[in-house]
Amino acid sequence: MTNLHQLFIGWQDCGLDFKPLTADDWTVFSALYCSQKTMRRISNALSIEEALQLFTRTLTLQEKQKIIWLVIRNSSDQSVLGLCGIPCIKHCSAEVGIMLLPESHGKHIALNALASLARKAFYCLSIKMVYSKIQPKNYAAQRLVRRLGFRLTLTPGPEQYWQLDHPPLSTFS
Repeated sequence: MTNLHQLFIGWQDCGLDFKPLTADDWTVFSALYCSQKTMRRISNALSIEEALQLFTRTLTLQEKQKIIWLVIRNSSDQSVLGLCGIPCIKHCSAEVGIMLLPESHGKHIALNALASLARKAFYCLSIKMVYSKIQPKNYAAQRLVRRLGFRLTLTPGPEQYWQLDHPPLSTFS
């Protein structure tokens, strides 16, 4: 199996730097997962204790090569923009997800970061399909994946499943 952590070290694309999540990234992780505004269309915001448990579990799973979460930074000034990752890899498919800090919204960062992540999954992990689980009222996320070419496939429960069978285009502006 490809070493996921090594695969993503030093990765840059579309004016963004991606680096594997480490214990030093608690601040951005907690800012996203504990924010009512960020989480309102995803799930309930977490308490600090719940976020710390999730952070610890995320780092443990990442060490075991089960998942990869990445900190997204602006290549020019290294400011932290958010997180993206592959929280589930099964057979030849991978789930992709992204969360941005509020100041990063509306600047095509999500579009470019998710496109980059999907391309990396297709080309470097030999994934045949990527998917994203989205809450029905998360219209911004639906617009994002639709613009990348994902199509709605299943709605088995409270989440919609959006699927992409090919790498997305290079960059968006």
